[in-house]
Amino acid sequence: MTRKMAKSASREWSGPRPTPEAVQTPPYGFRVPQQNASVQADPWSSGAKRYYDNKWLTQRLGAIMRDPLSIVTNLVRHAAGKPKRFKPDSVVLEIRTEQEPNPESRVTLSNEKDPFGQRRAHLHWTLSERDKRTMRVAAEVFGAELRRLNLGALNLADWLLSSELVFPPDMVGGHHHMGTTRMSADRRMGVVDADCKAHGLDNLYIAGTSVFSTAGYVNPTGTLLALAFRLAEHLEAKHERTSSARSLGAFVA
Repeated sequence: MTRKMAKSASREWSGPRPTPEAVQTPPYGFRVPQQNASVQADPWSSGAKRYYDNKWLTQRLGAIMRDPLSIVTNLVRHAAGKPKRFKPDSVVLEIRTEQEPNPESRVTLSNEKDPFGQRRAHLHWTLSERDKRTMRVAAEVFGAELRRLNLGALNLADWLLSSELVFPPDMVGGHHHMGTTRMSADRRMGVVDADCKAHGLDNLYIAGTSVFSTAGYVNPTGTLLALAFRLAEHLEAKHERTSSARSLGAFVA
């Protein structure tokens, strides 16, 4: 899934929503905006706002301020090999899954222009029935394993049990942008070939997660670096072949 775009990007959500929540982009991802909403600016661009509106951080800081000596106490316990143990009666399961490749989820150029006269990027993000089924099956398999090991029971959220294509208002996308210039041997199905060269162009190569044909799982940086090194070796070999051919031509002449 896609994280928030830059301030110059517009964003559009195409998909059902359980409630018409206002568009919000927390610092850790792109929150699902209300149905068919289009946002021209990033409301969370202020560093101070991201800092103070981070619920988890403010809770932790509040706990430290209420009992500052707890840090020293916990450090001593850890040093002694006796860390504090918690016995919660329940925990919340967070689901992180791969979205299916979807031609309806794409980045295009909008008609709106930035202060430099360049057309702004437009993100159209869509979730499908298969995306929701993937989340539900993952939760069901995890719940079955908990029961098998006699570790507890998993209660699925109402939106996950619903037969309608609805998602929770606090669902967010990750930081990993990918798939917008996907790799394919067929130019009708992708933007670049196996060597990361744009179809129909001899001097344009793309090295990034945008060439991924599927998202897979986090983190994609290792695969990204492998593709970048592979492309560098390919270009180096191509340059050496071209230089050798030129040298040979000059010698023969």
